[in-house]
Amino acid sequence: MAQKHNTGPVGLLFPVLAELSLSGGELDARFGTPRNEFGILAGYGESEEFWGEENDAVLPVSTTHLEGARAWKKLRGDHSTIPNSVSTFENIQKFLNDGDFLQEN
Repeated sequence: MAQKHNTGPVGLLFPVLAELSLSGGELDARFGTPRNEFGILAGYGESEEFWGEENDAVLPVSTTHLEGARAWKKLRGDHSTIPNSVSTFENIQKFLNDGDFLQEN
């Protein structure tokens, strides 16, 4: 949705939609690579058929690969459920302890 509405009236009224439409490379160019270690948990769920690619109902999975990320993993869930899932907490704990996410879950 963000990519569809990053220009025009919706993008002007809600500039955050324009920010969400940036791809990983565009984010790197605009904001640079973070100096601290970071990992990315990308959500995917049931809306792939509607969007045409895996996504978390807000961001396509393809836009979540950022240069400099120490770890990257897909988790089943959407943009609103992933932040509060047990799996997310387990993966964050593993990343903070070992610098990588769990291999399964």
